[in-house]
Amino acid sequence: MFSPRLASAPRRRRAYRTALRARGYLLSTLTLVIALPAAALAILLIHRLDARLGYGIAYALFALWALAGLALLLMNSRIAAKAVLRPLRDTDPAKLSKVWSEVLTAAGLAPTRRHALWVNEQDRGVEAFVVGGVVAIDHAAARTLRARDLRGVLAHELGHALSNSGNPLRILASALKIPLKTLLRLLFSAIDLLEHLRILPDAGVYTTEVTLFRKATCCAALAAGSAYLIGPLPTLALAAPIALEPVLHHALRRQGERLADRVATDLGYGPNMMSYLEIRSADHAAAHRLPLHVTGPTARALHLLAASTATHPNPQARIAAIERRIRHRETRSPGTVTP
Repeated sequence: MFSPRLASAPRRRRAYRTALRARGYLLSTLTLVIALPAAALAILLIHRLDARLGYGIAYALFALWALAGLALLLMNSRIAAKAVLRPLRDTDPAKLSKVWSEVLTAAGLAPTRRHALWVNEQDRGVEAFVVGGVVAIDHAAARTLRARDLRGVLAHELGHALSNSGNPLRILASALKIPLKTLLRLLFSAIDLLEHLRILPDAGVYTTEVTLFRKATCCAALAAGSAYLIGPLPTLALAAPIALEPVLHHALRRQGERLADRVATDLGYGPNMMSYLEIRSADHAAAHRLPLHVTGPTARALHLLAASTATHPNPQARIAAIERRIRHRETRSPGTVTP
């Protein structure tokens, strides 16, 4: 089960983890870079609002922005994570502690406080995750997952934890997007409220298309407001990178998932990950099933939109990548480090 190449050479393990951290920093840096246009537009809008309205509105908005960023940092800190998680107990399945020890041993790590597994009692809708550098698993998943699948899941999450060195940059990127995201959410909420009050008609079976149209209308309204406040040229210059940011952001997130799959595979848990992904493949297909009336170009456009904004790669694509990684490791030079 364990990878002899990683479990037998401490120097090689250190080099592997260093390369993994470097890859994580690169992804985090790119995430920060693509968030800069949204921050630039927010700063310009706040500046123009202050110039038009005065009364220190810029100071108030920048203060709120800073407080929201600080709150985001605290929510993603190790202290906050441990405030809502708990350590393993004797009442937890015995397989949980055993599997986690196996995964750490395969990675050449000791089960210390830094590399401990925590349990989540809250319903987050995910089976395992990393927050504040802490690896956590949902208590229900710990009981329902088979030991073979649990090995793959925990090895995957350990891969996230080992490549999480650039996480402060990701948090900063999220903080920079707070003003525009908040404004868009307010616009979307206003649309939902109008529909709830029956001022807007119910979309019926065309909910998917109407929802997309309404969101596009909100984005167009935001662009028009920006053009009015800061001028059309600055708005046009920033509109393209801001529109592409969600696509690029989710592409980087999917790359992070692939990197964690590679780590699980390199530790010897590739078959376990494939077994787990086979189970999740049916759930993925059901979640992305379109209404029956959506066909032709509309269906292709919606599938493209779903694929470009997905946080995780398609399970079948991940399985194929893991198989390629297994074949690659079987044929490459033993001394090569390629996370």
